[in-house]
Amino acid sequence: ESLHNRVARFLENQGYAAEALQISKDDEHRFELATQLGKLQMAADIIVNISAQVNAMPPRSKWKQLGDVSLEQGDFSLAKRCFKESKDLSALFLLQTACGDAAGLAETAKMAQAGGIANIAVLCFFLLGNAQA
Repeated sequence: ESLHNRVARFLENQGYAAEALQISKDDEHRFELATQLGKLQMAADIIVNISAQVNAMPPRSKWKQLGDVSLEQGDFSLAKRCFKESKDLSALFLLQTACGDAAGLAETAKMAQAGGIANIAVLCFFLLGNAQA
């Protein structure tokens, strides 16, 4: 496994990122390569795999990074999933207001309210016309 990873890093340094992705066994490295190559769904699967490992902390920064790349590339459904996983409510708010997703905005409002993020909760409820919340 160590040899695979060393060969993968060598290939990446030589400009063969796609080949390196096929060879690498290190999930962290595979995530970076998949993101770099625009294989966003594969990158999401790798994050899920990292999360499933014993004693693994939730990789929120990876979800955030993948969400940003997904948003740049126009994959809004994956971006929404990533921002939910990373609990990045401001990015989720931006995405849902831009897309006119009222149901998603209501869900974000509840998440923000539960998390004590009053500014996002108030904005969501205001845009939804819900002055009672």
